[in-house]
Amino acid sequence: MLSYYTLTPANPRGRAAPEPRAPRARTKAARRFVPDVRVLLGVYAVLLLAGALVVPLRIGEILQLIAYTKGSIAGFLGWAVQAPGSAPLSWFVQVPFVWALGHSRLGARLDSLVFAVAAVYLFLRLALHMRLRRPYLAAAVFALAPAHYELATDGHGNEQALFLLLLATWCFLRLAEAPSTKLSLYYGGALTLCIYTERLAYLPALGYLLFLFVFVNRAHER
Repeated sequence: MLSYYTLTPANPRGRAAPEPRAPRARTKAARRFVPDVRVLLGVYAVLLLAGALVVPLRIGEILQLIAYTKGSIAGFLGWAVQAPGSAPLSWFVQVPFVWALGHSRLGARLDSLVFAVAAVYLFLRLALHMRLRRPYLAAAVFALAPAHYELATDGHGNEQALFLLLLATWCFLRLAEAPSTKLSLYYGGALTLCIYTERLAYLPALGYLLFLFVFVNRAHER
């Protein structure tokens, strides 16, 4: 009886106390807006395509397109060997686009656009994996940074190297969490392809080793 009736100054006759209503609690996860990744990447691809078609070809891109006019694999390989600072993996990726679309802005830059969109997607996956507070904002800043946008609309292999470097970083994080021979092979293969795309890409690999020796104290985890 006492549990059903409540005697308070506001309720002197002991009438039945109304049952408390459940609060309309909305968690942060329910209020948070999660955009569609496919839509974001599609919009970004359109922006890159517009920039690639508007920006004139740079001198380095023109010289590279001239090398593709050799008309044969042997002639192209002869030019690639003589090119200073040669790391020709990106050239072999770019050749089919140039031969299919001609010596145009789109033909010279389409491979960079594809790798740029893929690099943004990998960056977003890394941000979500590391549980950043605002992963989509971090990915947007990365995608629209002037330096990255310039590389994405350039006909050189910088975006391919960046994509492979992010892929190697993803493999490194997975390898640090759950070491396995398969992940080790993936990590080594991604870094090898990255180095053959851009020679200075080995520098982040040194940072990975430094991370292991500084932040991982147990020898068996290294």
